[in-house]
Amino acid sequence: MTKVSVIIPTYNRLTQLKQAIAGLEKQTYPFDQFEVIIVSDGSTDGTSEYLQTLKSPLFLRPVRQDNQGPAAARNHGVSVATGELMLFMDDDIVPISTFIAEHVASYSRYGSLYIRIRPHADAN
Repeated sequence: MTKVSVIIPTYNRLTQLKQAIAGLEKQTYPFDQFEVIIVSDGSTDGTSEYLQTLKSPLFLRPVRQDNQGPAAARNHGVSVATGELMLFMDDDIVPISTFIAEHVASYSRYGSLYIRIRPHADAN
């Protein structure tokens, strides 16, 4: 089983998506331990065609759906994911090389991924 499923919803942002993919291709985390699910949410800019022909070292799983918005695209991605951990990423993010490794390390350390939000200074 794949350890991590990286899920990326996208809609007509092929230029940005190519940069996001390039960042994922530079990950230090072992490529055989993660999959990248890109959900084309009704894109009309050639995204789906590009993903079908892309040669990449990534285990890339392109998915198409009618335009339903990013939340539905994320949910669709989860429905086809095989990973133990789900890592959501937007199509305009260019991840640093340790992006996946650091998320997995955080999960290993704390048992879940979380973000600590500090209250605003004026909050009581």
